[in-house]
Amino acid sequence: MASEIFCDECGAPGMLAGGVATLSCGHSRRFYAPLDGKPPRFPPLYECSVCGAAVKVTPQGEGVEPLKAFSCGHTTAPIWANRKVTLRGKGALEAKNPLQRGAIRLTLTLRQFLSALTGRSI
Repeated sequence: MASEIFCDECGAPGMLAGGVATLSCGHSRRFYAPLDGKPPRFPPLYECSVCGAAVKVTPQGEGVEPLKAFSCGHTTAPIWANRKVTLRGKGALEAKNPLQRGAIRLTLTLRQFLSALTGRSI
């Protein structure tokens, strides 16, 4: 059974058949499969570690295993929850000129604001 997938980098459509992903853009590893048949506004929060297809995870409460709905056939595969992280402390930022430093700080602040607004890692 073939499933429609989309490239995580550029959004190009493709197909997932027999565990092999074919994307029209040429990218190979990062893709997602929509759970409802149409491309989502955001990449999935959880994905299959084997093929990268979307996995819907529904929490069931404290100490109870969550319900997992795989959009692929890898029902026993680990699930990835990819998130972006902003590290703090001394680093290479201090070595940059003030204009570059301001641009980086502005970008990080905007990413943090959009993540807080949408609830997604942006």
